[in-house]
Amino acid sequence: MFRSVQFLLGLAVVLGVAAGLRLPGLAGQVRAPDEATVVDRATAALAGDLAPPAFDWPPGSSHLLAAAVLVARAAGRDPTGDGLYAFGRVLAAWVAVGTVGLTVALGRRPPTAAHGRR
Repeated sequence: MFRSVQFLLGLAVVLGVAAGLRLPGLAGQVRAPDEATVVDRATAALAGDLAPPAFDWPPGSSHLLAAAVLVARAAGRDPTGDGLYAFGRVLAAWVAVGTVGLTVALGRRPPTAAHGRR
């Protein structure tokens, strides 16, 4: 039991640090160079054009943003303009924090024969 509590406390600290490093940057008004690419392609995906004009940026981020906008619209919110950029930043931050949590969860699994240990 103590090990589980200890693990959960450690996980909370790690996720807190991950969020603490990522979330303060959301307030900035300066757009990163890649933000326009992701937002423009997400807007195109919302209009029905799922094929990116070039494969210079992974389409998953644009499609995830477009899907999140659809969910937001279904909930009565419609991020547009600068709000869409802020919405994308928050989404990216939470995906990053979730990835840290997933990495911890995968790292906690015991090795098996498939991993080369017998």
